[in-house]
Amino acid sequence: MAAEKEKNSDFSGVMGLKKECTPADLRNAYKKHAMKWHPDRCSASANQKFVKEAKEKFQDIQQAYSGYG
Repeated sequence: MAAEKEKNSDFSGVMGLKKECTPADLRNAYKKHAMKWHPDRCSASANQKFVKEAKEKFQDIQQAYSGYG
């Protein structure tokens, strides 16, 4: 479990950011990735595997964003 939390808060892996990023960089990356992977945007796809992947990635994005600081 600890490795999963560490992975989720890894800005490089999740949002392509370093820990030293500015708040504006974080906000811009969050918006970009949230728009791409938000489950509501992806649910129109009939591909359930893609929808599941989108949900997982969106959760990772949320955790990385909330874990910043």
